[in-house]
Amino acid sequence: MVEINLVWKIFLENISNDSTENRNNLRKIILNEFLKENPWTWIWKLVSKYLYIVEKLNNWWKICLRRPANLKNGFDFLILYPDSNINKWSRLKDAPSFDNILKIIQENIKNIDFKNSFLEKIKLIYECKNIDNFYSNEEEIILKISKWLFIEQDIRYWNYSGRDKFYLEIQKIK
Repeated sequence: MVEINLVWKIFLENISNDSTENRNNLRKIILNEFLKENPWTWIWKLVSKYLYIVEKLNNWWKICLRRPANLKNGFDFLILYPDSNINKWSRLKDAPSFDNILKIIQENIKNIDFKNSFLEKIKLIYECKNIDNFYSNEEEIILKISKWLFIEQDIRYWNYSGRDKFYLEIQKIK
């Protein structure tokens, strides 16, 4: 598996106040990296495999994208929080899902300090803004994984609402 560090490439300055423009730029950066991948063959053992490091966290852990994912949807990728048990309800323990992250948010939102900080920052991430200060390590993990869940939806459903469905589900949590 080829490991590629994209942290520096994906860090977008707020080039405009237009979140649509920022979403498009993020999508272009990621898809252009995917287009550099070497084609191989349909035989699984010979498929080119890539692990993109896209975030480094304050606790020294990282968030990665693994390609190809097993979805066979073209530009599909799997978001990973390696060596974790973040998705204890799944066979892929280090691959967070939308439902999994929503459960974790639900558990943490009971803490009023976390709630106030989180709701403000998730809106900024939804708007493709950069965040660099966090209430806790837990908040950083949730926010940065959420960022990549948003991006995944932007790539998969770019002619549709993309990130909106996940954001609306987050807003329903009380």
